[in-house]
Amino acid sequence: MRKIETQMIAAVQNDQRWSSDNTTVIPGWEGTSDVYLHGSRIATIGQDWMQLFDGGYQSKTTKSRLNALLSAFGMDGEYVFQKNFQWFVNYQGSPIPSLTVCGWHSGTGPLDFSPLTCHTKTMQNKHIEHPEDLILTGDLSVLDLLRTEGHLSVKVDGAPAIVWGTNPATGNFFVGTKSVFNKVKIKINESHNDIDQNHTGAVADILHACFDWLPRQRGNGIYQGDFIGFGGTDEYTPNTITYQFDDIVEEKIIVAPHTYYTAESDLRDAIAHPMKFIITNTSYCKFVTPKATIASGYYDDGLKRFHDLDDVIAFAKVMAQNVEFVDDKEAKLIKQELNSCIRENRPVIASTFMNEGLISFWLLVKSIKEDALFLCRNDGPKAYIGQTPIGGEGYVYSNEFGMVKLVNREQFSYANFSNSKFQQSV
Repeated sequence: MRKIETQMIAAVQNDQRWSSDNTTVIPGWEGTSDVYLHGSRIATIGQDWMQLFDGGYQSKTTKSRLNALLSAFGMDGEYVFQKNFQWFVNYQGSPIPSLTVCGWHSGTGPLDFSPLTCHTKTMQNKHIEHPEDLILTGDLSVLDLLRTEGHLSVKVDGAPAIVWGTNPATGNFFVGTKSVFNKVKIKINESHNDIDQNHTGAVADILHACFDWLPRQRGNGIYQGDFIGFGGTDEYTPNTITYQFDDIVEEKIIVAPHTYYTAESDLRDAIAHPMKFIITNTSYCKFVTPKATIASGYYDDGLKRFHDLDDVIAFAKVMAQNVEFVDDKEAKLIKQELNSCIRENRPVIASTFMNEGLISFWLLVKSIKEDALFLCRNDGPKAYIGQTPIGGEGYVYSNEFGMVKLVNREQFSYANFSNSKFQQSV
């Protein structure tokens, strides 16, 4: 495998923004990573799926990049090859019936790249969904979630994601990226030597600092947070959003924790929980844990649920009775189409979809989510996209009905995708 392809794969595994020569990786959009060659998208890697494209040009380099991605993230035996001036895809073993509608075929056959979608062999970590995406299959519990008392926390836009704590398999302290949760190609760092073997460039530098300065928590705690930066200034742009603190940060590193995990014997079996407690700052590490509250209209009442949404949620439940919902397989395809609209800054128009009623309902739930987001407040550092003040990336809301993220997709997600600030090494 070429060096540039090794770096490309590392960027995907580490959720790292990266660019070198003709190849670019852009992470963070809906939990995916987009891979570009000469400015054309050739792959999107999700939590348990991957889309492949030819980028409009079936060159040797395109094929090499795709095969590197398939080798790292695809099922065993998958590869792209050329015969009689046609591209083909081959995978060994049993076919995947659920992907028939996406262009897969059993054994070997021509590849039309319109795009091709496949499963991946890794599940990097638990993925929190948007409320509107959850209803596509008819799961209306998200409506009960939004009208029930729960816990509200702030999503902070840092990079990369850092995981640390006690490795249940060894009892030793470790640091890593989300690759610690991989089913294969696991990268758990229990020493500086491990970091040097598993990572390079900016990610390695950050992990070395985290290994030195993150506190060793008692017990078997496992934590995940976003890296904001190194101390010494009052303004940070770790990814898309710029954060401005009231004072210069004196601590060595800044981390925004958001998830707590429990695992009995293996990190691959870790169970995620929302962070409902505060990790105390140390002399070396500043933890960004803004207090989040729910308002009533324009008034910050510190409510525990979204009272103002009761009427529209009740209306949504009535509307749902006339909606034709879909199964998980079709829902995944619809989400990919919806995400493409937002990625390309195109409006979602219900009449352009085959299931117009479902998309109309999706738009209604999305508007309820946006109303909920309007009612959220936090006391964290000032946040900006460019020069425009914003409330932050978004929030996570959880209770007995589940966990959802409240994010303005047109504002943050598109800005994140369009961000031209690339980190050059991984």
